[in-house]
Amino acid sequence: MAVRALIVAVVIAAALPALSQEAADKPNTKWPAYQEGDYVVNNYKFASGESLPEVKLHYRTIGTAKKNETGEVVNAVLLLQGNTGTGANWFRPTLADELFKPGQPLDEGQYYIIMPDALGHGGSSKTVRRSQGPVPALPPSRHG
Repeated sequence: MAVRALIVAVVIAAALPALSQEAADKPNTKWPAYQEGDYVVNNYKFASGESLPEVKLHYRTIGTAKKNETGEVVNAVLLLQGNTGTGANWFRPTLADELFKPGQPLDEGQYYIIMPDALGHGGSSKTVRRSQGPVPALPPSRHG
């Protein structure tokens, strides 16, 4: 019986990181004005000189864009990942509730908050597996 309990404990401990990442990949979409979209750049050239015919940057937004008289958005905040990841990471309750709720530093009622997925992650452009044929690779951390 003790061996069975130990096996169950090990299996649960091994599954927790995967389950928490799955939760991060499925953001809480109940924020007001939550949207997802893709920004596509054709003929993208990296600082290294390499290029791709198309680069897609997937993003999430909350809040409402406010524009001045010339049409420029004046309340946008771009939140980037400190590591390579997805914009979904910002929606973990322990982080989102401390940042985006009314009265918090990035109150979604005051700001238009944009959270992109890093290249190579989430819904943004990725390299294709070798089994799918040769393709240009995204140069490591040298975006220009």
